Amino acid sequence: MQEKATSVRTRSPNAPLSTEKNELGNFPQEKNLPPHSSEQPVFHGAENKPLHLSENITEKQKSRLTISETILLTVFALVSVAVKQMLRLDLNLPGHSYVVYIFFLVFGPCYVNKKGAAAYMGIVAGIFAVIAGSRKGVLDILRFCMPGLFLELTRYLPTLGHPLVNRVVEGVVAALIMHVVKSGINLITGKPLEVVLIKFYPGLLTYPLIGFTCGVCAYFMYGAVREYKGR
Repeated sequence: MQEKATSVRTRSPNAPLSTEKNELGNFPQEKNLPPHSSEQPVFHGAENKPLHLSENITEKQKSRLTISETILLTVFALVSVAVKQMLRLDLNLPGHSYVVYIFFLVFGPCYVNKKGAAAYMGIVAGIFAVIAGSRKGVLDILRFCMPGLFLELTRYLPTLGHPLVNRVVEGVVAALIMHVVKSGINLITGKPLEVVLIKFYPGLLTYPLIGFTCGVCAYFMYGAVREYKGR
């Protein structure tokens, strides 16, 4: 058990008590204190550590992902990949199956608000995609991971004013990065360039629209969650 710092004051037995008031109108207890025994603070255990060290440790701990936040981001990634695997509709709309993933990729790190949240969610989603039987194999990790890494870099850029604008920009950037990486993977795996370009050019329009929509939805969802928690 640690003890707090205590201040010890000793008085010489022969020191006479003063009967004269000081400048403040008080009667001091001693007139002449010994030079080396007036006050000597005693420290025990870890009480003599500088305060700024403990403050720095606290700030570092606050910037790390907690267990509950890690579990929450993992659930977001798992749901995103599961919905992507099931949402394969013949809509002729490039990028429609990534709507849920892009939404959670913007909403999750915004809700957690910790460094590394977007990158962690992207890596976990990529691993889940490979486990779920992705057609591109290990390369699909890049398709999910790269948007998260780019969103992580946006944390070091100056904000664009209103939070809605920031969420929209994050959604559009994540969607475009996913589109470019997906097209590059298709080329690497042997698809002809003509086939890749058939979906690439329309995707330059549809993916940003999907990212814009996901960013707006993430902004309003975050506001609704904050209002609910504030009740």
